[in-house]
Amino acid sequence: MSAGEVQPFERMHTHKFFDLADYYSRLVPVPQYTDFDEQLSRTVLFSDYTDRIYSSVEYGSYGFFDVRTCCGLSTYIPQPGLPSHNEAYRSTAWALATGAGGQ
Repeated sequence: MSAGEVQPFERMHTHKFFDLADYYSRLVPVPQYTDFDEQLSRTVLFSDYTDRIYSSVEYGSYGFFDVRTCCGLSTYIPQPGLPSHNEAYRSTAWALATGAGGQ
């Protein structure tokens, strides 16, 4: 699974914020995702989004981009070329609790 396939939420040259449900749907088999999606619908009681987002978080990569999905929660995806980000992510309570801390 490539991070480039997942819905990003900014226009950085290397994306750092992604839709959690889109990411998870590409990461696990359908039965496991179905369980996750059911729990997500009990956790995030309302989610809506516009068709486009404006981003200006990094110099030179500002502007609108299309949004095809948004579950209401975002996540980071460890990626090659971002060792300090990956290390910081893997030390979070979330990564440790979900098993991503050892990847």
